[in-house]
Amino acid sequence: MKTKQITQWRLVSFLAPLLLCVAGCGNPILRDAWITESKPGAEGPLVGVDKAALTAAIAEAETLIAGTASGEDAAAIPLGVHFVTGAEKAAYQAAIDAARAARDDGAALDLATASGVFTAAAAAKTGTKPGPAPILGVTAVSFDGAVYGDAQPEAKPITITNSGTGAAAISAVALSGDGKDDFTLGGSGDAVSAGGSIATRTVQPVAALAAGSYTATITVSYDGGAAATAQVSITVSKAAGGAVGTPGGDSAGTTITATALTVDNDEQEPEYAISTGDTAPDTGWQDSPSFNGLDYGVTYYVYARAGASANYGVGAAVRSAAITVGKLSQEAFGFGAETVSKTYGDGAGAYTATGGSGDGGISYAASGGDGAVSVDAASGAVSFLKAGTGYITATKAGDATYNAVTATLTVTVAKRPLTATATATGRPYNGTTEVTVTITPTNKVGSDEVSITGTGTADNANVGSRTVSISGIDLTGAAAGNYTAPAPASITGVTVTISKAAPVYTAPTTLSAFAGQTLADVALSGGFSWDTDQNPTTTAVGGVGDHTFKAKYTPTDTENYLVVEDIPVSIAVTAKTLAITVSLNLSHEVDLIDFPADGITLSRAGDAKATINATGYTSVKWYVDGDAAVSVDGDSITLNAGDYDVRNHQVTFQGDRDGVTYSKEIGFTVSK
Repeated sequence: MKTKQITQWRLVSFLAPLLLCVAGCGNPILRDAWITESKPGAEGPLVGVDKAALTAAIAEAETLIAGTASGEDAAAIPLGVHFVTGAEKAAYQAAIDAARAARDDGAALDLATASGVFTAAAAAKTGTKPGPAPILGVTAVSFDGAVYGDAQPEAKPITITNSGTGAAAISAVALSGDGKDDFTLGGSGDAVSAGGSIATRTVQPVAALAAGSYTATITVSYDGGAAATAQVSITVSKAAGGAVGTPGGDSAGTTITATALTVDNDEQEPEYAISTGDTAPDTGWQDSPSFNGLDYGVTYYVYARAGASANYGVGAAVRSAAITVGKLSQEAFGFGAETVSKTYGDGAGAYTATGGSGDGGISYAASGGDGAVSVDAASGAVSFLKAGTGYITATKAGDATYNAVTATLTVTVAKRPLTATATATGRPYNGTTEVTVTITPTNKVGSDEVSITGTGTADNANVGSRTVSISGIDLTGAAAGNYTAPAPASITGVTVTISKAAPVYTAPTTLSAFAGQTLADVALSGGFSWDTDQNPTTTAVGGVGDHTFKAKYTPTDTENYLVVEDIPVSIAVTAKTLAITVSLNLSHEVDLIDFPADGITLSRAGDAKATINATGYTSVKWYVDGDAAVSVDGDSITLNAGDYDVRNHQVTFQGDRDGVTYSKEIGFTVSK
């Protein structure tokens, strides 16, 4: 008896926490399953198990697991069904199977492990199926090849990709980081479908960035707090260095001092180096144009260039004439002025340098300004080739006694103000004041390729001779950079002739008439009338069939639109059939209903017809021209013009009604 009680105690020790975790501590089935008994000795109370109640608890646990689904395929789980992982579900089932086995044969089970499995499963049971979820990613954007001074780079698209299972709603796109103010965002697009992408939002560097590297973070916020990020970056390289004039210089003792120069931009400063070779040195560059402690009797060259700055690289080095330490410096040597201002298109001028010492000859060279000037090396005659700034360097060569000496003349060539005339191209009225103008420059230089474009505006949109004003003037062509555009107000005396326009109309259709009628019987509307010069209104519409006549269209606005003549219009002509009824009036006299007031006239040309009906009569007979041979039996007779001669005729009606015989003579005329 004690052995059995111990076995039952061990089983209950395992199942107690196990099943309580599965079904819940307040589960009435489990609560009813336990019976407290006395345990002999020091082992304390003995716990027994009601197997029926325990079986019910295990069944409830299996019902619990049947209501779960594996989280490994969450997308396929119906909403509202709880889920656990596949591993948890398998362990859950194994624990239930072990509980059943322990109940049946008392097999031992690791109580701690079983309790942990059931506890985890019961906790997971509180979850629900995850819904579709978006996962956004953003592709990094890079701008390459930018150089300081270039135009602002074009905007690039931001590619946003959704690799998740649900659509994403974008709430914001923003920039952050040190470079956030160096870029701007543009475009739109707030929805990204599952598995899809959009590229409708853009990012663009701001204009006029200095040389350097810029980076910012693009943050795409979506679905209540989620975010995806990527970097946008641009590297702006330094521009090519500016130009300097040719350095001059003299020696004094063992010191050579070069002439101070300037750079043709507002940022760089000149720097100098000295060498005995005929190529610029790589090192030894300095801000000062003076070089001390040189070797007596050695010939040197001074080099000058634009020094590197924040946005420009070093410029091309320019070499001085040879300077020998120990030779004498020449007397003052130079041009009459340090600067000359000219306008593009001005004729060539000679600018010669004077002074100096010794027997050395004078030569001239041009530099800088991207070819703004050229010079004759011997005479110093300067040509002004394009707008810009150039330098003319005069060099008086050294001799046995004197060092060479140089002088520099700065030449500024201003853009040439263009003058122009304009003509406007006449056109039909179109309701607007815009006209096409041709603007011709009157003072361009030679065969320069320069054109002037602009917009012409008439002072009135209506028909007539109108005064034209010019606006929006711009210059194009290879030589446009050498000119300034004329002021719009300087181009006067431009007129344009606006003529009447041809109106838009739709010719009348579905017109009809009876044979024998004239155009006066056919009404036109909507601005149309018959062209009486081509066909008077007395013109007959003709026989049966389609006939074409000429109409004209008069628009409502005849001040600005033409009257259109000679418009072909078709009339469908049909035969006119008269319908006359023979009746009996209250006086018992034969009466004719719908009989024409002017009688019956049938045109042979129009194949006219007349039908006479007799109603309420019997034994009806018809006679034409009293000839019984052509009598017609029946309630009606149809008279065809083509069946009779051109003259007056008579048809006789005879019929019985209420035992009384009635008759009526009806005249008709057949015309050509």
